[in-house]
Amino acid sequence: MMTSPTGRQRIGDGRQGAFTLLELIVVLALLTVVFTISAPSLGRFFKSRSLVEEARRMLALTEHVRREAISTGAPMQLLFDMNRGVLYVQREDGYQPGQFGNRTVQTTRPYWINEKHEVIFETGKPISRDLYAVTFLPDGSLLETSPTSWRLQKRENSEEFYRVAKLQGRLRYVLLTDDDPKNEYIQIPATDTVEGGVYLR
Repeated sequence: MMTSPTGRQRIGDGRQGAFTLLELIVVLALLTVVFTISAPSLGRFFKSRSLVEEARRMLALTEHVRREAISTGAPMQLLFDMNRGVLYVQREDGYQPGQFGNRTVQTTRPYWINEKHEVIFETGKPISRDLYAVTFLPDGSLLETSPTSWRLQKRENSEEFYRVAKLQGRLRYVLLTDDDPKNEYIQIPATDTVEGGVYLR
């Protein structure tokens, strides 16, 4: 039994028929309508993906700093430069490479925050003007003065955000949304809350 090519059909007298121009126009019109309806929601999807991906990178940096502190035996910091809108990793002041034997601690290249996003510190105070530090000690614990919670949000829509927070009894930071029930377990020292939040621009 012979099969006809796709889009063609046998007509009773042996001739092959094809799609008509009208059928092709109708299909293209339907595809245009479907794309027009779905385009706004697809745009929102990709924008939110950008925010969550940046939040995940930020969370990964905190874990990188914690592991470096453990492996080198020296306090390591994730620094938030408020003026420049950049993050970078370094050893805490006062520790020199010679103190770690043959191991050299590699600091990360500066990580720039997307201009469409901003960071709001919910806890902690700057170590100097416009400079926040998340400091991990050699045992992997967090220095008491380090921020335990901050939000990464869109500049034009502050209701869309992700929170990077340290929960009570945990060594690592976690990524939370606003409606996550774990928010009630954020480790927030009563005297360490910054009123109104501090913006990383």
